[in-house]
Amino acid sequence: MSTTGNAIPIVFENLSGQDACVQFLNGAFGSGQYGASGAVPLSGDTGYSLSALAGLVPAYSATQKIPNVFLNDFTNGRIYLNFGANGLSGLGNGYQPAPQNPNDPNYATAYAYLETNIFGNTQNNLDISDIDFFSMALEASTWRGGQRVGVLKFTDPKPGAIGENVEALGTLSNGQAVVGTYTRVIGPGLTGGYPDWSTYFIFLASASPTKIAGFYGGQPNGVGPTAAHHYALTASFGSSQVTMTGSITKAGSRTPESTTIVITYASLNQPTGVYGCNPSYQVNGGAPTPGIINDVYGWIVGDLVAGMSYGFPGSATQVTVDGKTTALGDVTSTTWFELAKSKPSLMFGGAQSNSAYYNRYAAQIAGMSSDFYGFPFSDRVQQPLLYFPPSGQAGGVDYLKITILPIAYPA
Repeated sequence: MSTTGNAIPIVFENLSGQDACVQFLNGAFGSGQYGASGAVPLSGDTGYSLSALAGLVPAYSATQKIPNVFLNDFTNGRIYLNFGANGLSGLGNGYQPAPQNPNDPNYATAYAYLETNIFGNTQNNLDISDIDFFSMALEASTWRGGQRVGVLKFTDPKPGAIGENVEALGTLSNGQAVVGTYTRVIGPGLTGGYPDWSTYFIFLASASPTKIAGFYGGQPNGVGPTAAHHYALTASFGSSQVTMTGSITKAGSRTPESTTIVITYASLNQPTGVYGCNPSYQVNGGAPTPGIINDVYGWIVGDLVAGMSYGFPGSATQVTVDGKTTALGDVTSTTWFELAKSKPSLMFGGAQSNSAYYNRYAAQIAGMSSDFYGFPFSDRVQQPLLYFPPSGQAGGVDYLKITILPIAYPA
């Protein structure tokens, strides 16, 4: 097997002290991809022991064998890693582990995943998502000429802090989201037990209306609400719902369209609501949606729920915009996200002193790493994608390294 061309070497550094396996689930896993430096043909939906994939990767080391795969075609998929001598059970037929389901065949197994798009070109990318749960501690880094180029990295300040964060995540749910001792902590988008948003609703009902404004880029060849639009609305929190009123204006048009979007607190308080960033809502008096639709209205709702996760609406934190000092909660949603990109300390506790006014699960994940997804719209502010073009292409790297970290748990 040739290890040149558009195949990217991926090496696995296992610092956990435990046996571990890897498998490639979902998406499209192409043929002609190999592990163990070309000795092991790879297939999707198949578990491989990391020890069985060991081989030389000259770009990594001319003498040290390390578990590796060479991939050039794995899109919209996930690389799952798990502890144990065997891979995950029940693979195939579109199966994906359900971390919250006690009847799932892998419920008692510790695993984690990276979301991948490997095209064999400059758009190769991955992210580490802890939205659904936190279990194994992973890092990902790219290397060129013996130097690290990019990284999705844990930032815990001291040994054992990862384990302390895991315990803190479990405490948030009053223990209801904890599977096993340290098998995983299920995220608030998949299970109950976490604090709801009622206290924040009451606070926002007495605050100034929230300004939801910006630009939705539209879908390719989009028409109607899927076309590019400017939008400007205010969100008012009442006794049982939030009502957004204002207008949307199609890009290139001078004619605004009056718009009203209503989201009930019952919908926002569901695990799929603010936590899951997928609430049901009504547009201009129409039928409730099943969740967020990929159009301008869904983008507007996304601004609101992402902002609430970060604690931006109603924030009294002072910021400077166009040379003037103002409260973060008084600027537009687009400005929230722009300011927080340049000053991450504005997120979560930096926006609100009351922890009931932001997503504490996502804040805890961000404390472990601001590079990881802690809720579905983390990318409104954070930069969770790591790109790894093959060597020889623009921005190409020699290899991608995925590291399984040890977790030292408190006694």
